[in-house]
Amino acid sequence: MLVGATGSGKSTLIDGMINYITDVSYEDDFRFSLIDVTQDEKKHQGDQTVSQTEWITTYRIPCIRGGKLDYNINIIDTPGFGDTRGIKRDKELVAQHLKVVEPKSLQLTADVLQTRMRLEITIEGLQKQVTNGMSQLNTMRQEAEILKRHQGN
Repeated sequence: MLVGATGSGKSTLIDGMINYITDVSYEDDFRFSLIDVTQDEKKHQGDQTVSQTEWITTYRIPCIRGGKLDYNINIIDTPGFGDTRGIKRDKELVAQHLKVVEPKSLQLTADVLQTRMRLEITIEGLQKQVTNGMSQLNTMRQEAEILKRHQGN
């Protein structure tokens, strides 16, 4: 998640990351631009005092076979803080961030807890099996010792 001041280059960084991932060099005749600017945002292009990004946007980049990354990546672009629209706009952005992050965070926490509970149950079952197995192994060792002693007689 990229968070920062208006005009600090968050969206430009994302475009740079995409070009790196897709192996496009700065010297190439073309460059990819992932950020799609809306009509309202186009009105403010070139004005670094107004955030070019209006909404939190998630870009999901799948792993490309033979590419530079061997994993999927999610890039979250956020509107900038501190533009000329003032503190009210910044408060709206904080609310927008919380709306995006909190439900996912809570869901992920619930998922982790459910997985942990299932793992604990599995481990308890395995511990019982290991204990039983160790008990049977000890019994077999004792029986083997008894047989060795009696075979010698």
